Amino acid sequence: MSSFSLPRNAIPYRSRLGWLPLSLALNLVLIGVVFAWEMRPAPPSRQPIVTWQRELIPSLTPADAAIATEAAGQIADAQAAGDLAVHNEYTTIRGLLAASQLDQSALGQAFDQVAEIRHNQQILIGKAFAGELEMVSPDGRQKILAAMETQSQRWHPTPGR
Repeated sequence: MSSFSLPRNAIPYRSRLGWLPLSLALNLVLIGVVFAWEMRPAPPSRQPIVTWQRELIPSLTPADAAIATEAAGQIADAQAAGDLAVHNEYTTIRGLLAASQLDQSALGQAFDQVAEIRHNQQILIGKAFAGELEMVSPDGRQKILAAMETQSQRWHPTPGR
């Protein structure tokens, strides 16, 4: 016989509160999970140059902030237009690949068009950024340089450091 036994007619003690403590604990855990889900950091932007520039704007003088805001808008527009054009080209490519007979010439032209779109996108972004750097004050340029360094470490840490 074991050292621990229960009388035959005894029911194990359960609080008068029943399932309330367990239910409360589970509800608090679920609320915590939902809260953590909602408060998680946003995914990285698909427009990193625009993101760090917009984060920089409050630290600039009003004149430099206006220049940076205009440039960030031009960069965002160039990125959005280029991304949409590339998306449309990939839709064309999917259509070419779905055909029973592959048109290699059209496929090559579509990939060339994607390369041309990306090239033009980079030219527009570069012009907007260069124009911004030409117009901002020397202090604004130094703040932009510091922000660029921070951003480059955030996205692509230097090997060996």
